[in-house]
Amino acid sequence: MNKKPTKKLLGLIILVLLIGIGVFIGLTLTSKKSNTSVAVTFTNKQGKTQKASLNCDQKPVVSTGFLKEEKAASLCKTIKRLGASFGVQKEPDRICAQVFVGPERAHVTGRINGREVDVRFTRSNACEANDWDKVPLFPPLQDEVKILGNE
Repeated sequence: MNKKPTKKLLGLIILVLLIGIGVFIGLTLTSKKSNTSVAVTFTNKQGKTQKASLNCDQKPVVSTGFLKEEKAASLCKTIKRLGASFGVQKEPDRICAQVFVGPERAHVTGRINGREVDVRFTRSNACEANDWDKVPLFPPLQDEVKILGNE
């Protein structure tokens, strides 16, 4: 009996197994890739920009910048809960009081519950300020005025 075809067959089986293992590892790493992780750029009323990040996929949760002192695990729960509504295009015909609330701006990018987000927030009118207040990712505002019923 010729041993060469057996060696070739064994080599082919090993090659197929190695490729299968590689594909499995690649899919596993890709599926766990950043399900909820965001970067936040915040600009205060003086125009000073600050950056922070929150990675909810690492254990323990990792936060940097102005989010470092916050309770990162709690922030992750909140933004995951906001999930599908986070950064969804606002209704173009919503009625907003044209009250300038503040010049602060924020930009949030990354992924929340596996969905890519790239959202800009301002406080240029009452609707935008309301949207801002729903997101727990921004540092406290200086000289903030509380609006009744919006606490």
